[in-house]
Amino acid sequence: MSLGWRALGNLGTVVERLLQITEDVKVTNRILSAVEIASRCGQAISVDELALMLPFDGQSTSLQVIIQKDPGLSKSLVTEKNLIVQRGFEHLFSERAIRENVSRRYSEIAKTFVSQLKCRSSNVKLMGICGSVAYGSALESDDIDLFLVTEKNRLWLFLLKGLILARALNLKATIGGKKTNFCLSYVADEEHFEDVIKHNRSALFARELLSTRVLIGKNYYNTLLERANWISQLFPKLYSSKLATQQNETAAKSDGRFQTIIKDILDLLVYAAVGNYLSLTALLRNLTYRKQGKMRDLFKAKISKGSCVYTSERYRELEKMYNYMVK
Repeated sequence: MSLGWRALGNLGTVVERLLQITEDVKVTNRILSAVEIASRCGQAISVDELALMLPFDGQSTSLQVIIQKDPGLSKSLVTEKNLIVQRGFEHLFSERAIRENVSRRYSEIAKTFVSQLKCRSSNVKLMGICGSVAYGSALESDDIDLFLVTEKNRLWLFLLKGLILARALNLKATIGGKKTNFCLSYVADEEHFEDVIKHNRSALFARELLSTRVLIGKNYYNTLLERANWISQLFPKLYSSKLATQQNETAAKSDGRFQTIIKDILDLLVYAAVGNYLSLTALLRNLTYRKQGKMRDLFKAKISKGSCVYTSERYRELEKMYNYMVK
């Protein structure tokens, strides 16, 4: 009888050991994937930033020890001070400060754009910075990507004003001998976006939402995160770190019934005109990229009554990498 219990005890120990090995392999793969993604996106990731991407509460110091002691990690990754890159991307160590400075400058420019756009329209729920500027890895040649969520049936009226303002500010910068290129890369109304966060449970979508630098609508942003608590299963530490204290923001005044009907009709008309224009523009630009052999610059314009979203070939590549990282 005692031999049977001993055998069961040994079996339990073996199972625990196998589970620990499996967990260690998952952590190693996530570290490798996270650093690879950051390196390919032009960022020397810090140990603290990497720790937020992992599914456990490891400290920065223990992460450095893990990387140094694990043969697979030390062979593929390079560390310098508090930064980590994939081998072959060592130039990113010296570029980190430069890219952060560019990102900070572009963030300030984005704040000017957002404040001016807010003055022209109150029908907005959230405005923020996304893309390379949000990640702190922007180059001078990068766009300033903006993420916007509007009230229901106000997307296209708002987007039209945003496109006109972006064109005006880009032209003003060019005349002044500078370069800015605002890109309204993800715009949706609240009904559409709230449906998206329920059903688009991809790791990259979660990462992009968590990386957004919110300029207007922090209350609403926190509400979105609370509704999308599935993200906590993918990036638990990063998710909890983004659930900031609620901000006291003044709610926009609602329109009267007659004004609401008129704006609903106008939004539909603008959608018909501007939506077709943007679809044609996207088609022509993609034809230019194909002629130039810039296949990775090709993108899809997903345009509907409730959204206007641009997704590039690079985005789809990243989506595959993120899915592999969290599996």
